[in-house]
Amino acid sequence: MRKCILTILLHIGACAMAQPVILIDSNLQSINISKQGYVRTGNDFLPFDKFKESWLALASDKLYWLPNNTQWFYCKLKNNAGKSRVFKLWLNNVQAGVTQMYLVRNGVIDSSQKTGSLLGPKQRSTGDRLLSMQVVLNAGEETGLYLKSFRRQIGITVSPMLYNVMNDNINERLDNWMIFGLSFMLIISITALSIYFSFPSKELFWFAAYSFAVLFYSIAVSGFGSLYIWGSFPL
Repeated sequence: MRKCILTILLHIGACAMAQPVILIDSNLQSINISKQGYVRTGNDFLPFDKFKESWLALASDKLYWLPNNTQWFYCKLKNNAGKSRVFKLWLNNVQAGVTQMYLVRNGVIDSSQKTGSLLGPKQRSTGDRLLSMQVVLNAGEETGLYLKSFRRQIGITVSPMLYNVMNDNINERLDNWMIFGLSFMLIISITALSIYFSFPSKELFWFAAYSFAVLFYSIAVSGFGSLYIWGSFPL
């Protein structure tokens, strides 16, 4: 009897310590992957299966990346669908520094991509403003997803989301609205500058300067600046 109870307790303990797996079925369109992930700090790549004691479980739907530190995130994905599925992993923060993604299958790094606000357009995995990387999940396989990030100056919050590539046009619509807004601000700034040159005054000068300052700030914080204008030298 005692042996049976001990066996049951050991089984329960093993289940409690088991690594959570994010299941991907054929109907899944999007999911936040941070809730069932782990984090650590350090420069070296430490596989989760061999260095579990170095990883801390993350009980949040967001990642907080500290400045001037190399930080890691890990989660395990399993594709239960009958065919391979393709997603985009969105970081949803235009100031995500330099972030590299590793996909590990059967203990081997299968692929690697990187993106971030400190990289030029040609260095990024995709040309998405909110920073994304493509994730291919083979049918019936488990895939370990690692993110390595280095951030300068200030800490930021990142919300990593997987979106089906066939259904991720929400961010595209947002980009279009932002381009419309920035274009409108540019027209106001140019108009203000033209009026100032036609009717010079101190008030018009400061209004034109303020308009261009707001426009420049909006371009910077929206991510369009580092993506299209100053390339590898974002603010």
